[in-house]
Amino acid sequence: MKIRELALQQLKDFSENFLGNYARDRNFDFGPDKRTNTSFLSKYITHRIIDEEEVIKLVHSKYPYVKIEKFIQEVFWRTYWKGWLELKPKVFQSYKSDLLKLNDQTKTKAYQDAVIGKTEIECFNDWINELKDKGYLHNHARMWFASIWIFTLKLPWQLGADFFLK
Repeated sequence: MKIRELALQQLKDFSENFLGNYARDRNFDFGPDKRTNTSFLSKYITHRIIDEEEVIKLVHSKYPYVKIEKFIQEVFWRTYWKGWLELKPKVFQSYKSDLLKLNDQTKTKAYQDAVIGKTEIECFNDWINELKDKGYLHNHARMWFASIWIFTLKLPWQLGADFFLK
């Protein structure tokens, strides 16, 4: 199956089977094997295999707006931040510059333990393994992960972002 066909199939499956409960269930992380509350469309949208307009048109053809309002808001939220970054290229340039300056911190025990999932924080270690195994973390797990990375492990956010991008 070609990648566009996979993207359209994912959109179809999500919209027909799970979109109806998206607003209710989106804030819960049911674990890596129960991801019916997320669309998994970001990778296809990011690489322009499908686009936001196509997604919204399809879901709106299946449900009234009131039933899918939260999903549509999330699609637009993603679009807003993409546009915001495009209009502020210095933000990304600064991040990349910071990464170069922080290279020595990747040699620290705290960083090394974090990226191999060997901290004393079981949920964090599980998220590291899930991210490596599945290539994905639920949105809320990503926020909890970032909080632990920055405030508990005292690691620079830039290194955490870089870890996710890899």
